[in-house]
Amino acid sequence: MHDLLRDKVFDTPTSKDKVDCAKGTEEFKLGFAEAVNLFNASGLDYRVVGSFATAATINNVGGEFYLSPYRKDRTIRDIDILVLDKDREKAQRLVDEFNSRRGQNPYYPRIELSLPRTFEEDEGYLESNPVALPVIIARSAIDEEGNFYQVYSGESVQIPSTYLEPVDQDYEGVKFPTLESGVLAGLYLTRMGVFKSKDINKVTIMLRLTNSQIPKEFIDFSKKLRTTWPNLYRNFLLRELMYHFSGELIRKGLFSDLRARFLGK
Repeated sequence: MHDLLRDKVFDTPTSKDKVDCAKGTEEFKLGFAEAVNLFNASGLDYRVVGSFATAATINNVGGEFYLSPYRKDRTIRDIDILVLDKDREKAQRLVDEFNSRRGQNPYYPRIELSLPRTFEEDEGYLESNPVALPVIIARSAIDEEGNFYQVYSGESVQIPSTYLEPVDQDYEGVKFPTLESGVLAGLYLTRMGVFKSKDINKVTIMLRLTNSQIPKEFIDFSKKLRTTWPNLYRNFLLRELMYHFSGELIRKGLFSDLRARFLGK
């Protein structure tokens, strides 16, 4: 069995004095398998995306990317699932049911669900965060004909159906449908119009090992987001700098506590 306690690409060992790593890793794997089996049995059209899909893609082409179940702040990683089905209520019920089990097992992952919205619901989304810097958060949308889009505040790009074809991957014995590596990378990019610094290394490795490129639709849409909302792009860059220089302080919300205490906000 691979040592999941260390991300051998860029992460650091998880401190055993913070969590019971051996038990937590095994429980996490059980939770990951249960989440995938739940969606497989549901009949919903879904794809696993994000870190675990990226890790599986890298490992299955001969790379070495062993993703720790724990982030650097010792919280449990999410499983990112993109639903391509119009039955959003069914998908949400499944996720609510699964996530409720974490009360009984703190080592279980949490499902982070991405549900396509209608265009009427697209009014833009400003992410709140500890330092009050709103940023772009693009979302998925689906029209009456079932066409899939990435959207933000009136701007949109249609994602060709061929890009959404399932690609079967395996992570630590758990099989699941995901997307082609260039499309996976494109979703990272269009999420905020730019890559988060923490994602650049793994996405670069994935694209290099699979000899893939990000489709032009994702690149052009991301550029439009940055040029149409330069103030929000600036906020993103400032936030990344603050994350870099302050370590985990902002992520843990300590700056929010200080601001509330000293500035009354």
